[in-house]
Amino acid sequence: MKPYYDDGKGIVIYLGDCLEIIPELETCNLLFTSPPYNKNLKYSAYDDNRSDFEAWIGRVLEITFANLSDRARGYFVISEQMVFWMKQLAESKGWIYSQLLTWCKTNLVGGAGKRITGDWNCLSEWILLFRKGKRTAMLPDREGNTFNWFLESCPQSTFNGDHHRQHVAQMPLRLAQRIIRRTPGDLILEPFLGSGTTLLAAKQIGRRAIGIDVDEAACELAVKRLSQSVLPLEIVQESESDLALT
Repeated sequence: MKPYYDDGKGIVIYLGDCLEIIPELETCNLLFTSPPYNKNLKYSAYDDNRSDFEAWIGRVLEITFANLSDRARGYFVISEQMVFWMKQLAESKGWIYSQLLTWCKTNLVGGAGKRITGDWNCLSEWILLFRKGKRTAMLPDREGNTFNWFLESCPQSTFNGDHHRQHVAQMPLRLAQRIIRRTPGDLILEPFLGSGTTLLAAKQIGRRAIGIDVDEAACELAVKRLSQSVLPLEIVQESESDLALT
């Protein structure tokens, strides 16, 4: 296969269907990804309203499990509705459940009216952590934090730098950095590249990574972000205004 992008230092992007590409890849030893949630988001090259969604996710779980080396870990950032059926589905494909982690958002994205008239505002997303085979020791965290929750603001269009939202489903860079830093695995697999956050985190930490996406615009965005990141970035604490409900 010919990569869409290869920086020559271990960061590679493929344009296409992850179910077709992953079986052709070399063995990876860490997975970090956030699959679509099937909530009818406006992706430019993917239908986020699939009738076969659970079966499709099952195939993703099966293909990624087959690719990973023994003792690898897999992180899936998902919605709360997916937690209830995806854990059982993953275990049926060979994954061993390890933990449920929480991404706690510090900002509310959306109209002000939702804060008053809507249901409880959802300010968290969930991270299912699985492993393949026996448990391996985690790496020490330079921040000294080993909690199973992560307080990180969601990227927004009004934020600057790597906090600036450029994709319909963009994760915060620092979330990926914090989790990857603590997890062994020299080659990271990201089957749903999106804006390239996982690959950017891997590059800044000094890991190799392979990203895949069916959307060429997403691949281009990821390439742009990777090209702009030359040196590892310092972790910058958001200002008080950034952490407000905006």
